[in-house]
Amino acid sequence: MDNMTAYCGIDCSKCEGYIATQSNDRKAIEGIAEKWRKQYNSEEITAKSVMCDGCTKNGRKSGYCNSMCKIRQCAVKKAVQNCAYCSEYDSCNELKVFFAYPGTAEAKATLDSIRLNNN
Repeated sequence: MDNMTAYCGIDCSKCEGYIATQSNDRKAIEGIAEKWRKQYNSEEITAKSVMCDGCTKNGRKSGYCNSMCKIRQCAVKKAVQNCAYCSEYDSCNELKVFFAYPGTAEAKATLDSIRLNNN
């Protein structure tokens, strides 16, 4: 699978929900839903809410990305390819909060690189 940069800089093609959806692996999707229910302490997570075709692509979105991700909602509203193309990138509070989470350094580096190469 090719790299698919989400609005926040995450590579959707590395997401287990995306991978299972694209390979139409129903057993894996059910397992991911169970794992995420426990991990995020949320009984609302179902197999359907795990299925995703990628943040910036047409089609299915995971439950979180579709309805809860403020970064995605903002980027869609501003019609930017991803946050690297936003004029408010350096001052965005949503990104600052997101980049403070463990495991988001690669997403930040991706967006920083896109900004550097497109400005």
